[in-house]
Amino acid sequence: LGVSIIKLLHAPETAIFILAMFRYFTLHFDTRISTTLYMVGFQIAAQVGQIIFSTPFGALHDKIGYQKTFLVVSGIVTLSAIYAFFILKKDDKDVNGQPLEMS
Repeated sequence: LGVSIIKLLHAPETAIFILAMFRYFTLHFDTRISTTLYMVGFQIAAQVGQIIFSTPFGALHDKIGYQKTFLVVSGIVTLSAIYAFFILKKDDKDVNGQPLEMS
């Protein structure tokens, strides 16, 4: 029951994340390649990331426990978010794809 509830909570989060990603792709890249970027860039990178990081995070979990491992992962995600904030292009910069319609 608990896993089912968590999966139901995860579903809208995934949809919102993918929507934002497609918006970024269609703004800054030609719209004909946005699906390719998603399929190759996101799906393969996510799977390879899981393969690469599962062993080190599993070993870290065994060594320092769940709570501290969660804090390490949270720190990595926070650093990634800060990096993305400064590196990713803003919505009004280098719009090579389909620009947003401002009403």
